[in-house]
Amino acid sequence: MDESVIESVMGRSLRRAARGLRRDFGEIENLQASHKGLDSFVAAAIKSASDQLLSDLSEARPDFGYQVQGFKTRKGKERAREGAYGSGTYLWVIDPLNGRMNFRHARDHFTLSLALVRNNSLIAGAVFNPIRDDYAFAERGRGAFLNRRRLRVGRRQKRAQTLIGLWPGFERWHRQELIERLDWFRGCAGTRQSGSQAFDLVDLAAGSLGAVVQRPLSWCAVAAGVLIAQEAGALVSADDGRSLTPDSSGLIAAHPDLHVECVAGMAARASDFTKN
Repeated sequence: MDESVIESVMGRSLRRAARGLRRDFGEIENLQASHKGLDSFVAAAIKSASDQLLSDLSEARPDFGYQVQGFKTRKGKERAREGAYGSGTYLWVIDPLNGRMNFRHARDHFTLSLALVRNNSLIAGAVFNPIRDDYAFAERGRGAFLNRRRLRVGRRQKRAQTLIGLWPGFERWHRQELIERLDWFRGCAGTRQSGSQAFDLVDLAAGSLGAVVQRPLSWCAVAAGVLIAQEAGALVSADDGRSLTPDSSGLIAAHPDLHVECVAGMAARASDFTKN
């Protein structure tokens, strides 16, 4: 795969921001005894990674706006318009630490996630795990890659042979709602909750998962992974089957053989949950 200019900017920025996260991850085990101190430490690690990313990206592309997980959308220096996401030409969509609970508990399954949007359309996405040194990248129309290896969703799949990646959020009622809606998926080979929405989509692109169901949706966490999954051949939609937008309530990404079934399975339980 020839490296494009935009991939060079994204990859360089992610790896620079990852240096601090990698260092901080090494200190986590020493802080496990103090929850208060640990929470402050994780928050500082996230802020440091976010600041580094914004500094590098703003220097490389000062006209681009940006949207960061946990913060309001910001606008580029010269393209400042009302509602940057809806009207700005280019927008970085950033999650400086996807898999926060894993990081907090010294599990190495976390990522930095960075996507580029042009006129409301995803055009590039990168997901990087700095501990495992796994780097996934996709550019619209050019395919998806993990450590320079091209990604494709698996061969034809049936529900009974499929592993499904789940993201039920942190709140108890979110988990209960997803459990209620997932009754249809009892016939699959199993479900997995990795704790990283972004890398679940990379695993789908690599064929390790047959489908990914996430509810509620965090757009900054999934934007890069969505494009990677799409470029690998997966179908991605909102959890009601409509087109996915940053405001969608949930996400279904799946092998083409399974997507319609997944959407139907979620919809079949939705009315029952609403009645309860």
